[in-house]
Amino acid sequence: MGTALTIYWASFVFGALFLLLLGVLGHFGGHDAGGHDIGGHDVGGHDIGGHDVGGHDAGGHGAAGHADGGGAHGPASPSSQFSGISPLSPLIISCFLTIFGATGIACASIGVPPLISAPLASVSALVISALAFVAFSRLLMRIQSTSHYALHELEGLEGTVVTPIPASGVGEVAVVAHETRRTNPARSADGSAIEKHVTVVVERVVGNTLMVRKAIDERLRELRPEGPSA
Repeated sequence: MGTALTIYWASFVFGALFLLLLGVLGHFGGHDAGGHDIGGHDVGGHDIGGHDVGGHDAGGHGAAGHADGGGAHGPASPSSQFSGISPLSPLIISCFLTIFGATGIACASIGVPPLISAPLASVSALVISALAFVAFSRLLMRIQSTSHYALHELEGLEGTVVTPIPASGVGEVAVVAHETRRTNPARSADGSAIEKHVTVVVERVVGNTLMVRKAIDERLRELRPEGPSA
């Protein structure tokens, strides 16, 4: 095996294994809505079924509680996260190495000399890697845009308190939207405490925090007498 063919095989094996590792770890095509990240950049918190758009971590540690003060802890805009994607991300580099190696091996198998196969493999790898970069970038922007506007679609929907909301504090509410259960940080719209399992209505969204109020049925149940007096 010549030196050039050895380089091609090493490049192909390393790139393919790294792509497989990224896939196993959920770095592209992972969990819901694009998984954890694409090319090493986070796009959706954990997942839509669990904690969406800055879900549990923001709410659990109280960061989301500042969202209504200026949205500093709300979901980042698509443009700001898109700007963090680099052509030198692990995903794109792995694509380049895999295509470079595969093209080089193919050329060597039909007798193309290294002086021709190396440039050809490099050009092929650059072109396909650039196409992959554009494709994943557009996918990421679409995911971010969908996640950003989906929060406002929750306004007016009913949900269930999964983590008690203390008076003037932050809890969590689960809402089913588009046949998907989403859990987000939540505050009481009137500042009162809301117990777990209570049905609430999302009045508005501030940052990534849902401002909720007890549903009419819950309020009527509280006003209804418990039973005839003895």
